[in-house]
Amino acid sequence: MKKIISLFTIILIFNCNSDESNSIVETELSLLTGINLIDNSGNPNGKFGNPNILINNKITVYPIPAKNVLFINSNENLSKIWIIPAIAEKIFQQTDFNTILNTHTYDENQIKSNAELESLDINKNSFSLKLNTLKSGYYRIFMKIDNSLYWENIYIPNGDEGFGLENLKNFWN
Repeated sequence: MKKIISLFTIILIFNCNSDESNSIVETELSLLTGINLIDNSGNPNGKFGNPNILINNKITVYPIPAKNVLFINSNENLSKIWIIPAIAEKIFQQTDFNTILNTHTYDENQIKSNAELESLDINKNSFSLKLNTLKSGYYRIFMKIDNSLYWENIYIPNGDEGFGLENLKNFWN
């Protein structure tokens, strides 16, 4: 009987791993696994990590990194925009997010409750957001078109680091 209890205890110890990365799921609201680099004209300039985004070629968000103003252009009218703080993690780098993310992955009420910046009743396909109220760091911008949610990951550098490309590169490499 002692052997069975000892074996059971050992199994419990190994299965109760305290590695927090196991508890994070690919679709966690504030998880950011990579970032696209977009210039001031909306042109892609590369990426760091594996961005877990959903824009479906409908939306362009730029520049990334963004310092003072963020521009959003869409093929259709945007109705709402939220920006929530995000946590950058170098996990899920091999995940194909195109197969697991869709416009109904996140709940609008949960996004709204986590938003540090929001713009409602926009009804435009081109919009700009002033970012001066946000601290330096990673964020996720959610945009609503009709009843569908789309999102992009952004980075706002602090005032001393210019556009922070070196800090981004150092973190993601």
